[in-house]
Amino acid sequence: MELRHTQQEGTLTELTSSTIDRFAQLSNSMIIRKSEFVYTAGSFSESIYLLKSGRVKLFRMSDKGREVLQWYCFPGEVFGIAAMTCDEKHDMYAEACDDSELLCLNSSQFWSLLYSSPDFALNIIKQLSSRLNVVGEMLLDSTTGSAPTRIANALHRLGRHFGIKIDHGLLLNVVLTHKELADMVGTCRQTVTKELGKLKNQGLIEFRKQTIFIPKPELLSNIAG
Repeated sequence: MELRHTQQEGTLTELTSSTIDRFAQLSNSMIIRKSEFVYTAGSFSESIYLLKSGRVKLFRMSDKGREVLQWYCFPGEVFGIAAMTCDEKHDMYAEACDDSELLCLNSSQFWSLLYSSPDFALNIIKQLSSRLNVVGEMLLDSTTGSAPTRIANALHRLGRHFGIKIDHGLLLNVVLTHKELADMVGTCRQTVTKELGKLKNQGLIEFRKQTIFIPKPELLSNIAG
């Protein structure tokens, strides 16, 4: 069962193959179609989820009805833990961006795994801690940087966490629409499209099919600050 990204050292922590295998042995598989919800805010927590394929976004709704993105989950990531560990209702929405397959583990099985397997527990903690650090970076960007800087930061971050080394550069091993990238950095789709065009004209990015290639990551890093 292949769930892993090819990432750079020191980036977003992946679950080890043994952790994924232990999760898979006890879990049930479910298919969620694009735009369907895995769970909604206010619903009771019943399972921990591991994304096997596809993509899921986690978001809250503002008082004005605007989506506030919290995270995009990619294959190999777990989510839904916060509500279960606090024995509370979900405080955000989990929606499939693509047709997705999930592995679902109920609460008693999850707690049993945590107590019986320190390696499993440590691996889960490392992934969640790594994710928290990235969310902190995103929050800092949203309060201190201009839209072009936030976009460059987001691309640089995606390159660090999901970049495949090819042709002396990094190919982003994720597919995001301009609207989804705009949600990540807190701007509009039109601004993202315009700024990506500028980065392309400067030779800092290339469009390759449905994803982005960063030919000189060090130059993009300078712009990102």
